[in-house]
Amino acid sequence: MRILIVHQERAIADTLAEYLHNQGHQVLPLYCPYDALNHFLEIVHFDLALISSGLPDLNEELPVLFADSVMQPGCRVFLLGTGDSVENRDETLNRIRAELDKVT
Repeated sequence: MRILIVHQERAIADTLAEYLHNQGHQVLPLYCPYDALNHFLEIVHFDLALISSGLPDLNEELPVLFADSVMQPGCRVFLLGTGDSVENRDETLNRIRAELDKVT
């Protein structure tokens, strides 16, 4: 599965990316919403987008663009909340596992 992670905190994005990569997924971690938009506009399909709800600038628009776009049909969007952090990694990973089960 191709997964896009967009989170402003590198530690969170990289931890999630490493975990998901070790589970056999193709993962692209990004730290800036504008970088995400650039990849979004390319012909790269993502099955799942994990997007921080606390992103600066495009925090409300980015999930909507992914969820409603004809360029990313079937891409599920999962918002990472402000409580998702490296410290509560297990809880966050359990929520993501549940979302992955819905996609596969």
